[in-house]
Amino acid sequence: MAQLTSHERKQLVGDFLNVVFVDPSDQPTYPGVIVSMTPELPDEPTIEQVEAWLELAELCRDPTFRASMRQLARQHAADHDVPALPRPDAVAVVRDAVAPALATRLDPTGPEADPVVAAVINRYASLCDRPDDTALRQRLLERLTLANDPRRDRYLDLLSVINGWSSGVPVTPAVRWFLQALRAGMPESAR
Repeated sequence: MAQLTSHERKQLVGDFLNVVFVDPSDQPTYPGVIVSMTPELPDEPTIEQVEAWLELAELCRDPTFRASMRQLARQHAADHDVPALPRPDAVAVVRDAVAPALATRLDPTGPEADPVVAAVINRYASLCDRPDDTALRQRLLERLTLANDPRRDRYLDLLSVINGWSSGVPVTPAVRWFLQALRAGMPESAR
């Protein structure tokens, strides 16, 4: 992997991104996202960048990660099936709403979590143009269960190292917290 040419590296990552973000009609579902998810290893990489590239390349080749990311992209597209301006996905809504709860160590299974859950549900229902009902909550649960993959955060961390960007805030802790809170308020049969 470390000896791949620039062309071979682009081909490996391009294959991964095409599997994830190109729909069956050969149209990129999110061309801007593809560009932002593309690592650009510099001509003179640091040891840290090379190590990050090696790990990222392995992630790109992992069939379960590829399938998970593809399904996540398809779910996002289904939530935003009406062409419009870019809108946040369920993960971004959760990340933003849950950050204060994580900072204060709010118990996700306690009644104090109810306003956070209500805020996320209302925002998600609005973004999807759907009513807040059992089907919407089940849909959100499915999307977040899939998004609760630490490899997704790891890919973004590695991408930041390779591209020389500052790393972002991991979303997995917020998603995990929200899943606990959402399930705590659902009937046992729906969890």
